[in-house]
Amino acid sequence: MSRNLAELHATTDMACAILERTCDGDDLEPGDLNLTVSAVNGSLTGTGIKAFDNLYRLVMAGSYKKPWLHGVKPMTRDHEGYIFYKDKQVEHYSKPYVNSLEARRALTELRNQCAYLELVGEEVSCANVVWGWEKHREAYGQEKQAELDRMLNGGGISFSRVVIDNNWNAEICFYRPDISGWEDIRDSPEFRDLHENNDNSRGFEVSIQSYHYGGEKEISDPAAFTLIPSCFEYLTANRLLEKVKSQNYMVEPVPECEVDDKKIDDSDMSEDMDEDIYDDADDDMYDDMGDEL
Repeated sequence: MSRNLAELHATTDMACAILERTCDGDDLEPGDLNLTVSAVNGSLTGTGIKAFDNLYRLVMAGSYKKPWLHGVKPMTRDHEGYIFYKDKQVEHYSKPYVNSLEARRALTELRNQCAYLELVGEEVSCANVVWGWEKHREAYGQEKQAELDRMLNGGGISFSRVVIDNNWNAEICFYRPDISGWEDIRDSPEFRDLHENNDNSRGFEVSIQSYHYGGEKEISDPAAFTLIPSCFEYLTANRLLEKVKSQNYMVEPVPECEVDDKKIDDSDMSEDMDEDIYDDADDDMYDDMGDEL
């Protein structure tokens, strides 16, 4: 973005005002701090400039609130990667993991666990929700099963649990409603996220295990489905799940010279992807931004 001297001064003044009112940026979401730095460096697109102007208006009006990480209320992160439930530090997510769909799934479950501890009067802390979670696991699973039963009201729910391992350093686990097949998983945002952002040279192992829980009458309730990740381990340990189907696939390794040729077309990506706010020349500088802005 080319700017004259007056525009540079105006942008710098706006950035300084933002930092002054947010404890030198400590109160900003990390992505918003990067946005501010990028504005001063002149590396924003038209969309990024609008986002910066909006950030400035919010901060100056005193109405800026740190956005929920991945939209998961009330989870936030600081500039060191520590994750907070409300004002309690409960985890740490490093880059680039923090921007992945797997992190979003894990963060949702982390939020549910924190809410449970809060409900039963236990301290919400790393000690309880991460290192000492084993002592809460069974009671938590039982509580989530009871919640699921109330939603199903005598009906049942079918779902698939998917585990994808790239045989190197990345494994993701996610759940899909109904009975899924390889075509569904291959085209899923989760697989694309893993495939595009991790080493493909060793291939991927894909396990799709499909289950049914509850009565014969299928209940298609999205709210009920969101409870499955929270009580899956408990249902499995107590043999309360009927295994419907088991599928395993191997995605062949991609030779390094062919990786660029096999990337998925951007036009097929999720509609949730936001327009790029940075000039192409500076894309690599801001990997912390992910898809959040």
